[in-house]
Amino acid sequence: MRNIYLFYAILLLLFNLPATSYGQSVQFEGIVLDQNGQALEGVTITVDGNDLTTDRLGHFQLSTTLGAAVRFSLDGYQPKTVSASKENLKEIRLEQASGKTVNLLYQKVPKSRLLQSVSEVGTEDLVKAPVNNVRNAIAGRLAGLKVNNGSGNPIFDGASLTLRGQSPGIMVDGVFRDYLSMAPEEIESITVLKDGLSTALLGQRGSNGVLSIKTRSGQPGKLQISLKAQTGVQKPLQLQRPLGAAQWATLFNEAMVNDGGSRVYSDADIQAYQNGTDPLGHPNVDWFNTILEPKSWYSRYNLYASGASKTAKYFTSVDLLSNDGLFKTDDKNPYNTNTNFNRVSIRSNIEASLTKSLSLNVGVYGRIQGGNEPGTSSDNIFDALYNTPNNAYPVFARGDSLGTSSDYQSNIWGLSTRSGYTQRYNRDLSFDVALKKTLDAVLPGLWVRVAGTYNTSLSEVTNRNKTYASFQRLVNSSTNAVTYQQYSTNGQLGNPSGISQSISRNVYFDVRAGYSKDWANDHSLNVLLIGNTQNVVNAYANLPAIYNVVGAQASYAYKNRYLAEVALSYSGFNGYAPGQRWGVFPAIGLGWIISDEPFMAATKNWLSNLKLRTTYGRNGNINVGYFAYGQYYGGGNSYIIGSGATSVSGVTMSALANPNITWEKSDKINVGMDLGLFQNKFTLSVDYYNNRFFDLAQVRGKNTGLLGTAFPNENIGRERYTGTEFELTYNGKSGDFNYFVSGNFTARRSKSLYFDEVNQPYSYMNRTGQQVGQAFGYIAQGLFSSDAEAAASPSTEGYVAKAGDIKYADLNGDGVINYLDVAPITPNKPILIYGVSLGFSWKGLDLSVLVEGNGNRYVNIAGNRTFAFTNNGKGQAWPIDLDRWTPQTAATATFPRLSIANSAHNQATSSFWYRSASYVRLKNAEIGYTLPLKWSTKLKLSNVRFFVNGQNLLTATPLDYLDPEGLTNQYPLQRVMNMGVNVKF
Repeated sequence: MRNIYLFYAILLLLFNLPATSYGQSVQFEGIVLDQNGQALEGVTITVDGNDLTTDRLGHFQLSTTLGAAVRFSLDGYQPKTVSASKENLKEIRLEQASGKTVNLLYQKVPKSRLLQSVSEVGTEDLVKAPVNNVRNAIAGRLAGLKVNNGSGNPIFDGASLTLRGQSPGIMVDGVFRDYLSMAPEEIESITVLKDGLSTALLGQRGSNGVLSIKTRSGQPGKLQISLKAQTGVQKPLQLQRPLGAAQWATLFNEAMVNDGGSRVYSDADIQAYQNGTDPLGHPNVDWFNTILEPKSWYSRYNLYASGASKTAKYFTSVDLLSNDGLFKTDDKNPYNTNTNFNRVSIRSNIEASLTKSLSLNVGVYGRIQGGNEPGTSSDNIFDALYNTPNNAYPVFARGDSLGTSSDYQSNIWGLSTRSGYTQRYNRDLSFDVALKKTLDAVLPGLWVRVAGTYNTSLSEVTNRNKTYASFQRLVNSSTNAVTYQQYSTNGQLGNPSGISQSISRNVYFDVRAGYSKDWANDHSLNVLLIGNTQNVVNAYANLPAIYNVVGAQASYAYKNRYLAEVALSYSGFNGYAPGQRWGVFPAIGLGWIISDEPFMAATKNWLSNLKLRTTYGRNGNINVGYFAYGQYYGGGNSYIIGSGATSVSGVTMSALANPNITWEKSDKINVGMDLGLFQNKFTLSVDYYNNRFFDLAQVRGKNTGLLGTAFPNENIGRERYTGTEFELTYNGKSGDFNYFVSGNFTARRSKSLYFDEVNQPYSYMNRTGQQVGQAFGYIAQGLFSSDAEAAASPSTEGYVAKAGDIKYADLNGDGVINYLDVAPITPNKPILIYGVSLGFSWKGLDLSVLVEGNGNRYVNIAGNRTFAFTNNGKGQAWPIDLDRWTPQTAATATFPRLSIANSAHNQATSSFWYRSASYVRLKNAEIGYTLPLKWSTKLKLSNVRFFVNGQNLLTATPLDYLDPEGLTNQYPLQRVMNMGVNVKF
């Protein structure tokens, strides 16, 4: 409610701001479009010494005298000046400039001269996703990047990222720092740097690629204020439901008979479970409905101001987010036990010209975020849900006393509402400052820049856990007398002074110098020199990690057609032994813009751009552990010394030191093509990469186990990743109807070139030569149809197979299924990653849709969300278990026969349990309506837009009973339906 009151207060305040005066004379209205007819937002319009900007749909309104000069400008487009008249200002078309830029590590580069392999997404796409973490807003939007979100817990809402097979580094405004829980309105662009040239200046930290975030700066023109308020409903995307108590008991009886035992539940028991006549003695508790709400709420409010004066540009944003969880609460508790997440963040970026040659940039970012969850943790509760059958015990044994049994002593309602609570608090503060001096008086095109960054983070966890009593209802079979067995007691909340606290610090200092020169209309040179150092003190480490880099980069263009770039960095890290801390990392790139050749002049009417490019770079990766070159000793066992039985703690050797450990290395080759047709209405970029990783840190597989301590990592591993990436866009226009289609597609392969392993007796057992991360196990050949077939076939050692068990391939033909029959069990096919975005705008209406997916993805579904009666018969049973083998279903069964025993045969890792988790997901959709300009101006507003959007809306996958991303016993992924309004002043 406080957020709602704040929203209304801000809205009332802003509605009473005075309207901007544009002067007198004639009033004009119009729209600004690009050469393809797409509306351009944020175009600066200069008239009579004043600036204004276009709205989201490219509309503007101004007042000036007839014939006055009106100038239109936008980064990446050629400026245009027209004489004021209703006809001239009705529709303005801006042509794309050859200098449209892309954000790289330390500079913006004209896209026409770009040699690196990069992909970029901007604010307009990021803001469409109602998510806590921007990781979840980029899925399907960037070629080569795979985003996997395994949990929907609002506190830990952060997906894993894989870029060309590696886990990329995260940089914000040129500094390594993982601040991805931020408002998308704060972000100008997110760029993934994929090849060796784009990350060459990172030295030992560039091998995995980088996800680089550039935050927004002030927009030229008058002050613009934007207020966005949105709220949404969340529902679990795929909540797996177990069988009811009657079906569970029926299958349990079947499993007991299969194991040679007798039925445990009578027909009367099963009937009582079915009709609910004895809820205490024969409970059938739907635990999912008992402790989970059908929906939860999401809301976010963002207010930002952007503008510029003659000497400064400024951007300031305030963002409030609230995300509730799914757990029901008990009104008797004076505290909240539901999971939730709240965040308040503030960002301010200012660029000021102190003199004509000296500028100052200041950036401040502050964030306070925290969450609440039940005392036992959200994940523990979901784990209990997936392991407790409906007939385990009633919710309450009597009154409000919790039910339980000797086998299940943790009542789930108690876990959710009576285990206390845990609060998490995080505070982050960043302060960036930079001074840039242009030295044109010394040498035209020369400049120097000095910058520093201070980042600090505080994390606190307050555990106020408590115990709770539960009771098992016991009925005397002779007298029917009822007694209760108590388990545990009702305790008090834990002492709040028991706070776990950690503090991290990140200090960065950077010096750069640059020089650029164009001469004779044929030559263009750009040189960049850098030197930086970063000191990071982790909350859980005693010694700082210090990273140092010095480097140089030079790019050259001849006749704007022939491109060349070289880069070299010298990088060091204090985690290696003295004398072995520094390395050299070179890179080179070449390009040819064929479409600008004189012999291609005849194609200009349809061929807008054709560029070939290639790069090579050597990068490094720090993956050595915590000062692994030194030998360390820690506390060991205690010993009794002397007649007084005095206990003395011993000392034990930690893992062996490796004084020769060094950084991992990669050689990256990238070949690409950029194509533009029909004034770039259609664009296509294609990249092929071949990345060889070597000196990878691995523990030798041939080490002996007799040493008595762990062996160290050594630089011995080798892997190769290859792939092809496509990015295409098409923009079209028909009258007032504008439309677009864009897509990206990635096919990636990998191979383990060397993996130190024991000498295998058969080649199919070797890990070397397989795809990286290849799963190994038995190769399943269906189910035994009869006991006779099982008896005549090889079986796992010590197990007598029966009809309905899994049949495995005896690869070495020795008549026994054992470790010698373990082989690759998933297809060696390229991993496919793709995304398609399409949409249109017509007058005030706009629509966009994002579809993303993965192909050739296989996962192991074995576990307590698949197997029935795990934990010696105490586990759940699932609808998928209804397809088990029985004599009646022998021809159609897709699961083995049921068993109470945890069968080492049927539950062994095998191809039987690896299933395709490929999927196509409607990741995001948004529809919006912008009020006509004449309506918004009557409200003293420049723009009003209403919108409805959704996240994780529909999914198609062969893995129909599990979500292809959320495969663990964790908080389920959420489907979000969201609506809001964006008002600009």
